[in-house]
Amino acid sequence: MKNKILTINPTCDLRPLFGFFKALQENNTQFVVYSHDSELLKKFSEIGSATKKIKARRSRINLFESLALFIGWPILFVLAIFKLLIIKTRAKINALCLGHARDLIIYSLAGRILRLKILYLVCPGANPAQINPILRPCFRALLNKTDIITFNSHTASALKKLKLKKEATVLYPGLARINQHQDTIFTRLAEADRANRRRKFFSLGTALDLSSQERLETLFTAVKKTLEVIPNLQLIVVGDGSERKAQAWLTKRLGIDTVVWFVGEQTYLKKWLDNLDIYIVSCADLKLRDINACLEAGSSGLPIIAPIGIGLEDIITHEKTGLLVAPENSEQLAQAIIALHQNKRLKRMLGDAAKAHVDKSFTIDKMVNKFNDIIKEV
Repeated sequence: MKNKILTINPTCDLRPLFGFFKALQENNTQFVVYSHDSELLKKFSEIGSATKKIKARRSRINLFESLALFIGWPILFVLAIFKLLIIKTRAKINALCLGHARDLIIYSLAGRILRLKILYLVCPGANPAQINPILRPCFRALLNKTDIITFNSHTASALKKLKLKKEATVLYPGLARINQHQDTIFTRLAEADRANRRRKFFSLGTALDLSSQERLETLFTAVKKTLEVIPNLQLIVVGDGSERKAQAWLTKRLGIDTVVWFVGEQTYLKKWLDNLDIYIVSCADLKLRDINACLEAGSSGLPIIAPIGIGLEDIITHEKTGLLVAPENSEQLAQAIIALHQNKRLKRMLGDAAKAHVDKSFTIDKMVNKFNDIIKEV
């Protein structure tokens, strides 16, 4: 039986998982996507999914919105029944995937009445326990009857604060098998320059969204300290956004602008990773794109340094597949970089272990199989 899933305005940026959605589409699962994200809608349209642009949801529900939702719920419930009935009749959906507390409260009961399977996505970095106290009892009751999906065990642990009767399913993000021709092109480009480049520089790299404030000051300070021991150090920053100029100014203020390179957003991260010695996770709030970049770094055989406690422990085990340091601690980060520079055996061991772990445990095939296990009751 073909599954057809209506997805309404997820709070996660799902674009890093598009390979997974494409694989599901090829595996007899189709999507009807309602979102404010034009780029996401465009990608789904390219593989034949029905799409519709709608208004974005604010991530947090304030007190006024909570009261309005509580008082107006009967009317919203009736409207939800009619809306879902029309979509079910026209699009033949048999499942509903939600990603916002407001939508769960409005649509989940209506969906169950229409015999739709209800899925709820909880994004990395989210704290569901922070929902307004007015809505928390209702939210918790609905979650107890919903299949909850998270993308790391850290978020699944945060859900336990709600004292739910059922545990969330962790759907670990995965990497697609690299196209061999594409891999060969990138490998040749990287290998042609790698030997000479690494004799000249010890290269660090990070990839993140520069449209928000991140922990780059910690990384930049660590680089400044590390230069005293590793004078041929350079840092590659992959990403773009409104804060890029401010971060570039910060490197000048710290006197490291000659060793930090902002290369903008990159379609193919691998060709940059192939020229690095160490990958550093520098985000303050973990997102799916950060997890994806970390997986690509691991699959490229790079040792990874990341802050402890932000949700990457599924990928990084300290001193086995990478190094974990205290958040916002530039001294610990600098010492970790120096340790890997001075101990080539440790650096190689961590990189090899990270690659083996990612290639074995984080694949799109595993994601598809696990998702099919969740959805098979439809």
